[in-house]
Amino acid sequence: MSKIAVVEVLKIKSFRALWMAQLFSQIGISLLTFVLAIQTYHLTGKNTAVSVLTLSFIVPQALFGSLAGVIVDRYDKRIVLFLTNISRAIVVLLFLLTGETIFFVYILAILISLITQFFVPAEAPMIPDLVPKQRLITANGVFTLTIFVTMLLGGLFAGPLLDLFGLNLTIFSVFIVYLFASFNITQIPGQPILPALRRNVGLFKNFWDEKTTQILKQEFHEGKDYVRKNQKVKAAILILVGSQTIIASISTLIPGFADANLKLNVNHASVMLLGPAIFGIVVGAALVSQLAKKIQPRQGIPIGIMGAGIFMFLLGLSPNLIFAQITLFCLGFSNALVDVSCNTILQSETQEQVRSRVYGVLTALGGIVFILPVVLSGTLSDVFGVDRVFMGFGVIILLMMLKFLRQIKTI
Repeated sequence: MSKIAVVEVLKIKSFRALWMAQLFSQIGISLLTFVLAIQTYHLTGKNTAVSVLTLSFIVPQALFGSLAGVIVDRYDKRIVLFLTNISRAIVVLLFLLTGETIFFVYILAILISLITQFFVPAEAPMIPDLVPKQRLITANGVFTLTIFVTMLLGGLFAGPLLDLFGLNLTIFSVFIVYLFASFNITQIPGQPILPALRRNVGLFKNFWDEKTTQILKQEFHEGKDYVRKNQKVKAAILILVGSQTIIASISTLIPGFADANLKLNVNHASVMLLGPAIFGIVVGAALVSQLAKKIQPRQGIPIGIMGAGIFMFLLGLSPNLIFAQITLFCLGFSNALVDVSCNTILQSETQEQVRSRVYGVLTALGGIVFILPVVLSGTLSDVFGVDRVFMGFGVIILLMMLKFLRQIKTI
């Protein structure tokens, strides 16, 4: 992804406003996720408890992801993005009252996740409407880089912020970040935000009448059928879900891995371990975007999946911190080879009128698939050790790649 291409795509005012909103929103969710994982481990000392926290984010995704995509398709996506950011800011404030009680941490995590299900299918599907087709892969590269750079920032600063300012001030900073995200949504060209809000609220009043409910069901099934019949889209979704499952599993196990295997302070795990992994994703995303004309998805994706399996296995064999950091960097790099290409395929191969529904299917399927690995990873780690779980996941990834090699080739 050349600097000139990035500058050109960021000169587009509407895309720049969406990107700034994404930047602040992702900083908020990344920082919150890492802070809550550290806080949960501090409160309980159990990998299983961190798995339950991860499930608190995942279960709403599984239950409401597809439905949220259908709903978002019916409304102004700017308004959906604005309302979801404001709503998450309000929920974040509730953490200030309940952050020391693990039960309420789980409840509020569920609320944040539920709101986020409406944010995801409203954000990325806007990109093709804001940039010309020839800039699409660059725009996706910028978005992917931003996602993982903000994950890096969240991982790097979660522990130090907790050390320096404590839980409450750190949580309050997330509230401020969501307000900045909401402001940038208002800068996307379109109808002024207040009239647009009133118009969309008016539409929502009739949302649950019988006719609308029937249309909603029909559109829900249309989204699933579209994915099922489009082989490229289906393959891209399945591969993306696998890639995201790897990231979710690593995030769940890192606090315990740092404590039990590497003897690190848990507050430093985000910097010392997740930092290299996310930096690897950033480097990989930049490379894939820059070499988009030379590396076709059907070439990069198998290499990325194979790398993920190998480096996940090696992570379980880590004898020291340096080895673990190098392995996590390579693991992140491998996942990036998969992520940018698959997202570009989804957007270029999907019609605009069903794009949010397709992303809703991706979100819901991801939530369903995440549940078993996350539950098993935490429970098995407490019984057998995090290192053995990493090795087992590595073997599973390689076996799954061989099983689905034909679907990968359809891309």
